[in-house]
Amino acid sequence: AAASSAAARPCGSSGSAAECRPPKGASPAFAAHLRDGEGELRDFGARMATLRPGSSRAAALATAYSAAASFADAQVGRVLREGLDAHNLTASTLVALCGDHGFKLGHGGSWGKHTLLRADTRVPLVLAGPGVRAGVEVRVPVELLDVYPTLLRLAGLGPPRGDSRAQPRLEGRPLTPWLSGGGGGDSAPARRGAAFALSQWPSPRAEWPCMGYALRTANWSQVTWAPLARTHTRAGAAGRSARCGGAADLFSNAPGPGWREARNLLAQPQLAPRAAALREMLRRILRRDPGDPRARGPRLAGAPRNGSLSVDRGISKSEV
Repeated sequence: AAASSAAARPCGSSGSAAECRPPKGASPAFAAHLRDGEGELRDFGARMATLRPGSSRAAALATAYSAAASFADAQVGRVLREGLDAHNLTASTLVALCGDHGFKLGHGGSWGKHTLLRADTRVPLVLAGPGVRAGVEVRVPVELLDVYPTLLRLAGLGPPRGDSRAQPRLEGRPLTPWLSGGGGGDSAPARRGAAFALSQWPSPRAEWPCMGYALRTANWSQVTWAPLARTHTRAGAAGRSARCGGAADLFSNAPGPGWREARNLLAQPQLAPRAAALREMLRRILRRDPGDPRARGPRLAGAPRNGSLSVDRGISKSEV
């Protein structure tokens, strides 16, 4: 319940007005992306002009969202109590609790959950059971793609069998180095290569129709924008989509108080090497430059499946 109430906290309730504003210096692509990401609430008939922080409608939305989250928490408790505890199965059962992403309540000057802000792409993830040391908090980026291989490893099972062409290799990686007593947090053994989470989401209806790739490491987040495939742009939008190539936004993920995406840091000269390194990291993950026209084909920029699109290492909508 505590986690749910924190997730349902409307922007500004912590005393920071910065979290209610769009990032300072945001690229035009990001600014358009934030407006486009409110489409779900508009589809529900919400009058966006009245959803100002501190307004009665914003408070009502936060209350309703908190109630839904608390109800879900209660059902989790019932499953654990009635399904495991009552049958003495708790000690021998692996439990993975995860959820949907979002929902922003005015954070970043936006409402809903369809943007690449960290508040949208994060999801809850709790693992418990044999092989999972209690109280461990993992403080490096992981992805929901990692849940399945983690459960396979904890259960002592190998990867799924099958023809390699019909059954591609798993894109996620086991999280057991952090969970099985080897020290939690940042000190546990790292996955092969740098720990990262990658999320992808388009803005097809925006004045800048772009595909966005948000790459997050332990200390940095960079959103790189690329033109959308022609099949994903409305009539006459292909020229506007071409403007997206090369646009980017850089944010600090360093631990500390305050809204972490308050300012786009890309214009700071001393961070140019960092931004270049993150773009190169993204290029290696995608195995091509995100602005390359070939990256707009169905393999990389096809219609998202339930909010996600998988390639090689994996592009998922949600990261933890």
